[in-house]
Amino acid sequence: MNCILPSIALCLVSTVALGQAVARPLDVAVTSAKGKFQGYVYKAKGVAKSIDCTEFVLAVVNDLTKSCGKKLSAKQRTTLVVAGVKAAELQGLVGAGDKSIRGVQQALIDAGLGKAVNPQDAAPGDLVQYWYKTKSGKWAGHAGLIERVTKDAAKKTTTLTIFGSHKSTLRKRADGAKDTKAGGIGSGPRLVLPRDTLKVFVVRWTAKVVASGGRKKPSK
Repeated sequence: MNCILPSIALCLVSTVALGQAVARPLDVAVTSAKGKFQGYVYKAKGVAKSIDCTEFVLAVVNDLTKSCGKKLSAKQRTTLVVAGVKAAELQGLVGAGDKSIRGVQQALIDAGLGKAVNPQDAAPGDLVQYWYKTKSGKWAGHAGLIERVTKDAAKKTTTLTIFGSHKSTLRKRADGAKDTKAGGIGSGPRLVLPRDTLKVFVVRWTAKVVASGGRKKPSK
């Protein structure tokens, strides 16, 4: 049963006993989008309520780690937002699939909070860092959560719909008029796999929720 509830603490509980439940990243992301990030747009200069893709993923991960009594280290946070890579080295590292450009996948593996998943086996709620080739032939990156997975009849292609903060998120106008691509948090890009112009790194959250009465002290 998938739930979208106003309380992260409630939303994280699965049908098994509290303390054994695995956190639900997509529920946390949707709750955050409708709550503390309501009205936010994709990162824009001079706009107070704006957030980019990795900042949103990091915020979701921070909420998840709190529910598990854990905390990412400074190095793991840097890895998640791919902030430790020099611009001059980025293209080569992406082309090689280096661990330094795998973002949230590598950060959660390093923290012992997740396991790598083949993109073809991805499921709703998995987190993803991916890179795509632009018209210029250079790699550009994006991050989010997998909202939906669909396969063609022959199961030769897999389409991943990404939930997160995007430049082109469809936002319905308040007056009920036609949707416009204003940017913000919600459903965004669709990745059709396999494709040689994509490098996709998926990670599945595996940490257990800690019961409120026995919450562990966050590790440093």
